[in-house]
Amino acid sequence: MSVVVGVTAGVATALRRRSPADRLGAAVAYLGYGVPNFYLATFLLILVGTQFGWDATGFRNELLTPKNAKRYVLPTVVLATTLTASQLRYTRSLSTDLLGRDFVRLARAKGAPVSRVARHVVRNAAVPLLTLTFADLLGVLMLNVFVLEFVFGIPGIGTVSLAAIRDRDVPLVLGATALFVLVGVVGNFLQDLAYAALDPRVEE
Repeated sequence: MSVVVGVTAGVATALRRRSPADRLGAAVAYLGYGVPNFYLATFLLILVGTQFGWDATGFRNELLTPKNAKRYVLPTVVLATTLTASQLRYTRSLSTDLLGRDFVRLARAKGAPVSRVARHVVRNAAVPLLTLTFADLLGVLMLNVFVLEFVFGIPGIGTVSLAAIRDRDVPLVLGATALFVLVGVVGNFLQDLAYAALDPRVEE
């Protein structure tokens, strides 16, 4: 969700620099970075729960129940906020740099439509964007899993880790930490594999 929205908005704002859409995209990105996820999660929980009567907490182990599926909406939105902001800012900056390259000027000189220019820009920006996506995704997941599970009452690894720290359960703390490390190692390995698929020159 964050990749689709962030990359699309970033390229769109780069193609329309100094326009109202560009200023709006910058404002949304800074707002997404500036608002702490704890406050955003609490605000959405109070707003939805109070105004619309939507029970967004109290997850159960039956993950496929309709109630649990509905309760995943707010945590997903909160988690995607920071990632979308980073994707938007970085994509806009990278796309602005690429729009001044010779291959873009040549495409525009041949009369290529905006959609084709945007496709060329995204293809050339794929590898740097992939680096940011993996780095931000892993970092945000590792930090926000504690916030989201605490606010929304999700029985996950963050809840278990906080309980282990509170109870001074050293073996469980070490086990949870090892799991986070494993996720980081696997994520970087998948990132390297994706490099080779997106850019054959990486294998050289």
